[in-house]
Amino acid sequence: MSIDHIFDEITLLTNEERDNLYRRIRTVYYSDETIVAHTGSGEPLTKEQYIKRVEEGIAQCKQGKCSTLESLCSQLGYTYDDL
Repeated sequence: MSIDHIFDEITLLTNEERDNLYRRIRTVYYSDETIVAHTGSGEPLTKEQYIKRVEEGIAQCKQGKCSTLESLCSQLGYTYDDL
């Protein structure tokens, strides 16, 4: 992949996609910590942040603040078998 090809691909991105790409590049460039994951909205997470979010999710499930994949599919009008 050439730099020209990369430039062409970037110009095809929407403004939101370009902003997201720019944020990710800045985060990696200026970060002293390694990024191990990203949120659904594209925000980078360090290992410590990722573990904290997982632990918070587990705690929410223990408190009953979660739903099954089957339930979510039903709410969205899909069947679990469609996955």
